[in-house]
Amino acid sequence: MIPATDELVSELMRYRKSNDLGPLPREGDSAPLLLPLIGGSKPMGRSAVHELVKSIFRETAARLRALGPDHEAAASHVEKASAHWMRRGDLGFIAKSESCLPPQKAEALLKGTIETYQEQDGRPLKEIFLHTHSGVSPEEYKGFLRAVPEGVKLISIRVRQDRGGQRLYRYDDHPDVGKRGQYPVQRGVFWQRTSRHGLLYTNGFKARIASYDGFEIPVPLSITIQFGEGDIVQVAKDILGLTKLNYNSCQLGEGRPITIKYSDRVGEIILANPGLPQTSWKHNFKYYA
Repeated sequence: MIPATDELVSELMRYRKSNDLGPLPREGDSAPLLLPLIGGSKPMGRSAVHELVKSIFRETAARLRALGPDHEAAASHVEKASAHWMRRGDLGFIAKSESCLPPQKAEALLKGTIETYQEQDGRPLKEIFLHTHSGVSPEEYKGFLRAVPEGVKLISIRVRQDRGGQRLYRYDDHPDVGKRGQYPVQRGVFWQRTSRHGLLYTNGFKARIASYDGFEIPVPLSITIQFGEGDIVQVAKDILGLTKLNYNSCQLGEGRPITIKYSDRVGEIILANPGLPQTSWKHNFKYYA
């Protein structure tokens, strides 16, 4: 159910007027809430509505990115939005309230995670790595830092697909010169751009099967150490290891590390079930895993 806010009703009235209908339906009005884009009086299909909503989110994210790198976190957050998000209220409120965690909640989140780790494993911690999709703000990092035991390093790493970046082809010695450089790079190639940033190709040619099992030019993962000190090459190796063979889904290598993919899936479930009380959440992996 989507709340019928004053803004929504106002927009629906404008929509009806643009389709030569009265601003408000009258008794006996059989016009559907949403009309198809190409003629007809049947209701717009569910898939068409979903695609229109997603396209609005994509265009909004593109406009945010055009404002500069400072808006990347907000753009990435909006880009992940779906129609389910609006079931919990106004999307603008969600974007403002959930794009960044307040420091006290960041501290509580990581503190609970550490306590669970100590109960289930118990080995002393040396380093804690935060894998995030949209990034961590300085205020969030300070909150996380307060939860870290003394002597333990905290490294925050942003991991996201770089769909707007460069593509690479693999050079080869094909006898036909015109066909050289037409094959994707090998899975596992890491292009280090700086000491804190690089591009990791988790999709590409796989030596084990001697082929590339994808359908498009491989999109790399953009890996950035936002806060803390770490070896970017070792970080890339660890992330590649988290994309290895997944027996549960029977996939020979994922494009994203399980830390990011799992947290996204859990977050979708939580958002799609607004009736679930917060006390029933085992651990809030909506933001980080």
